[in-house]
Amino acid sequence: MKPSKNSVLTRRFALLGVAIALCFGAFAGCSSGSSSDTSGGGGGGGGGSRVSTVVGRVTDGEGAPVVGAIVKIGALTAQTTQFGNYRLPNVEIPSGQISQTYVVTASGLVNGVKWTGSNVIEVFAGVAISTNMHIVVSDPFVQGEIRGRVTNLSGTPLSGASVYASIALPTDPAHPTDPVVFSTLTAFLGITDSAGNYSIPEIPQSSRYVVVASYPGKLNGQKSDVIVSAGGATPVNFSLSGPGGSSTVPVPNGLYGISLTYPTTATRALGANVNAILRQRVLKQKGWTNRHIAIKGNLANGSITRDAPAGTNIENIVTWDYEPLNNLYGYVVLRSINIATNFKPYAVLQDPLADRFSDADSVITPDITYYYSIARLDTINYPTGGAEGDPVIPPIVVRPLNKITLSTPANNSSISNPVFGWSSVSRATLYQVLVYDRFPTLQSDIDLTNGAQPIWPADPNNPGSSLITDGRTSQSYQGPALIPGHQYYWVVLASDNVGSAFTISPLYTFTAK
Repeated sequence: MKPSKNSVLTRRFALLGVAIALCFGAFAGCSSGSSSDTSGGGGGGGGGSRVSTVVGRVTDGEGAPVVGAIVKIGALTAQTTQFGNYRLPNVEIPSGQISQTYVVTASGLVNGVKWTGSNVIEVFAGVAISTNMHIVVSDPFVQGEIRGRVTNLSGTPLSGASVYASIALPTDPAHPTDPVVFSTLTAFLGITDSAGNYSIPEIPQSSRYVVVASYPGKLNGQKSDVIVSAGGATPVNFSLSGPGGSSTVPVPNGLYGISLTYPTTATRALGANVNAILRQRVLKQKGWTNRHIAIKGNLANGSITRDAPAGTNIENIVTWDYEPLNNLYGYVVLRSINIATNFKPYAVLQDPLADRFSDADSVITPDITYYYSIARLDTINYPTGGAEGDPVIPPIVVRPLNKITLSTPANNSSISNPVFGWSSVSRATLYQVLVYDRFPTLQSDIDLTNGAQPIWPADPNNPGSSLITDGRTSQSYQGPALIPGHQYYWVVLASDNVGSAFTISPLYTFTAK
């Protein structure tokens, strides 16, 4: 039986109770010029620049951004923004080396408790931007460790093997053939030393870890339902065979994509992450809050200029179905701009557990068409042979929406009967107004469902007049009675007619008279 795509998406957004109650029901759905993508391929080489900029996101175990977290690689330090994003420039690759492995750490306060986490990243020479380098943090009180040894069949240690670990959700009894869904947004990674030993510390307790060991020229080893207890160290050893296995990897299934346009705000204060909440809301509606993000996204050098509107971020997100394969090394992401016939390797994902790639390239521009495809890389021939499987055909298509601005009522105004107004967005066919009686924040409550919910619409499955489907750019407030003197917050989300592009307005506030 073919997996139910809708059920997979539903499970992925049902797990994460996003801070804004879901009222995008009518937004459900899926899916010119002559320029081309000149970014080139990723993956690294011995030449080129000896420094790279490492970028990623710090989240909790369910993908909620941790704002104001401190991220470190050696002496380099950065602080996460309201989206949980960080950026660390000038990460060095020593002379004569193709790549360098680093431990990246993160710590931040959640409800007054210092949460911590770490991951292992590999930075390549000649790669200007090493992206999708994500870190999961958790309460140290509930953390454990996976450790072990990786050898070949004769017991010889394999130095430099990669061991990935992610938490799988329980199988949905109604859809037992669906692909595995991971609750963490990124894999935890360990690299073996010269004795074949590895350690993956600071990971949340769970009884559903999937652990995969990968080594070029060998078949992967995989173990499921691995139990990690708080304060404990779980031994997971691997003995890898090969290279006698198949070098053929199948074409991935379930390729899908959306685009998000959302405001940029300068503040890094804890709690000032409303834009991240709204981003999470859209991902939840599409069922992607719990898709596993590839942690190894090495972008190529290229001439990049910012083409997104001032004050905005644009993010194209590509997802596919996870499939356990014992010869899977990772993926290559292919991208073409405006035409579907000039694909170039855009990023290499060295992660057999990946099922998602987030493209936040600063060159992404509204109303420009972006085509994406992916192909699998096999452990037998890659990277020395450069072998890869066939790419997904046809590619997926995303076309970002432009930014949306608010007009009335003016920000910080006092008003009795608000009529909300906003700018028209080309190709947007649905507008959703959200009104809150408090500042929406994820950081105030780790239970995202209770963190922030709108008062209008109150029912996520019945948005009523708060959802505008006829192209109008104004709507009178028709929610519960407003309390005089109380401060309220409002925002507008817009979508195209197929639910593949979304844009989020800034957050405005008003005081009821």
